[in-house]
Amino acid sequence: MKRSTVTGVLTIVLAVFVLSSARAQVPGGWSEASVKDKGVVQAAQFAVKAQQQAMQAGGKKDQKITLVKILSARHQVVAGSNYSLKLQVRVGDTTKQAEATVWVRLWLKDAERFKLTSWRFTDEKDAKPTRSGAADAPKPAAEAAG
Repeated sequence: MKRSTVTGVLTIVLAVFVLSSARAQVPGGWSEASVKDKGVVQAAQFAVKAQQQAMQAGGKKDQKITLVKILSARHQVVAGSNYSLKLQVRVGDTTKQAEATVWVRLWLKDAERFKLTSWRFTDEKDAKPTRSGAADAPKPAAEAAG
């Protein structure tokens, strides 16, 4: 091979390596996640359900909250996984946007696997986030009854 061809190939390989290294996830750092990922969908469904329970416990029993769409998601590997979600939800007759963080620990029992660590409606100026300990997984009906 000619020297210029070898130099060109090495330059391309080096450029690909540098670009891929720059995009590599930092351990413990956040990375983009697909809104269709099974873990993202489960975390979003849990977040809405937990926020519904928090609203009811706060005296807003007549307001129903439902998930309309997952707008974006990020994932972080910690002792388990954190999912940072941007959601479109319906509260009563109003569509709102919210940001939620859900901590998932798959090795725990069902009722303890998911924890909503923050929730904030992003389209309300006076909205205050719900922080750590906001809502644990709802208890199964049999456990809640006994």
